[in-house]
Amino acid sequence: MASTTLLVTLLILSWFFIALLILILVLAVFFIKETYTFKINLERNPTPINTPIAKQALNWANNGVQSLPSPPSPLLLSMSTPTSFS
Repeated sequence: MASTTLLVTLLILSWFFIALLILILVLAVFFIKETYTFKINLERNPTPINTPIAKQALNWANNGVQSLPSPPSPLLLSMSTPTSFS
């Protein structure tokens, strides 16, 4: 009987301390949100939409724009295409 009472007492105490810990964490988060400000520093400023294309793309190579690959030459096509299936 004493062991059951002891276990119930420990269970109630553990619930109390877990609830207390959750309450302290919630209050800490609210306190931090009210006290501190979080700022995000952007390294690049976005280009306004009304800026002309010539001023937007000053350096195409560094902006990630790539040219399309050139089509293969006729000589390369003639060498790679099989002519007979014997």
